Amino acid sequence: MAKSLDGLMCGLRISLAGALAYTASEHFILPPQSPDALLLQGAHAPLVATILSGLLWLIAASLMFGVRTRMVAALGLTTYAAMALLLPGLDRMTAQPYLSAAIVACLALPVILAGGGDHSLVRGGWRAAL
Repeated sequence: MAKSLDGLMCGLRISLAGALAYTASEHFILPPQSPDALLLQGAHAPLVATILSGLLWLIAASLMFGVRTRMVAALGLTTYAAMALLLPGLDRMTAQPYLSAAIVACLALPVILAGGGDHSLVRGGWRAAL
């Protein structure tokens, strides 16, 4: 029973990392005219979107390696929610950002509560690696 739960938590952790990496790469891959691209506003919005995308890439890589999964999953959930809900602008909100934030929350909450499982490349965080 414990091994299947560890495998489930590892699968949730990797699924969360994939969702965050897809969102981070969406800003760079999709052209600005695409209806699925981020609708950015203001002079500093592209810079903020680039910084948040880079942060999401770091979070996704940390989740893939299994480094501090509870803390990193919580950071990923809040960063994703900020990027999905605040960057398009509140006047252009549709149901899609709310749905995607709910899906990421459903992936992140079990990882935050139970951890990422025993399958990780760096066990014990960076203390064990250094």
